[in-house]
Amino acid sequence: MKLSKLENGQPELFYSLQGEGPTLGKPSVFVRLATCNLKCSYCDSKHTWNSSEAIELTIPQIIHQIKKFGCQNIVITGGEPLLQTKDVWELMYDLPGYSFEIETNGTIIPSFTNCKYNVSPKLENSYNQKEKREKEEVYQWHVNNENSIFKFVVNKKEDLQEVLELIEKYKIPRNKIYLMAEGIDEQILKEKEQWLAQMCLDYQFNFTTRLHIKLWKNQRGK
Repeated sequence: MKLSKLENGQPELFYSLQGEGPTLGKPSVFVRLATCNLKCSYCDSKHTWNSSEAIELTIPQIIHQIKKFGCQNIVITGGEPLLQTKDVWELMYDLPGYSFEIETNGTIIPSFTNCKYNVSPKLENSYNQKEKREKEEVYQWHVNNENSIFKFVVNKKEDLQEVLELIEKYKIPRNKIYLMAEGIDEQILKEKEQWLAQMCLDYQFNFTTRLHIKLWKNQRGK
């Protein structure tokens, strides 16, 4: 399994608090996988794009590291984890009794449903081509999956119109929608969240902050 690598050469596998989405604040073990099929302009984990920043671990090695933390909520993030679907499935199968969240960009249809999906569809503000970032069949899969939510990264107020169009196009239930401000600077986040929170109230969407940025800046492995 290919994981991203920290500056000290260790795999990016760590214990922290979930910083975003419906389980915000939940103690979790994070496994950050390498490689991605998109290149977002605002990506805060661009090191996962670079193969030289990756390290190969076997499933037993990863399980050994996970069990050291004594925490049973596992967040598989990236990069794009579903590029390594076979290995992700094997890891989940070999850890019965654990709960899993998969952070995905919503461009690959999953092959299993026994976990939570935090889907972060990319908007025009990511500067990915529309045909690469918007996959109708993937949207529909997650709309129909009770364990999927949609977390849209909003950079400016005008992004809301694109979110509303996607919600209408794919008939996404509003209780599945989370809006999150883009940013890796606490002050910038604070400014954006003032108007974003009001948008969530106006449209009855869920609001999520970026807790890890507020606690640890943009420090890797936190």
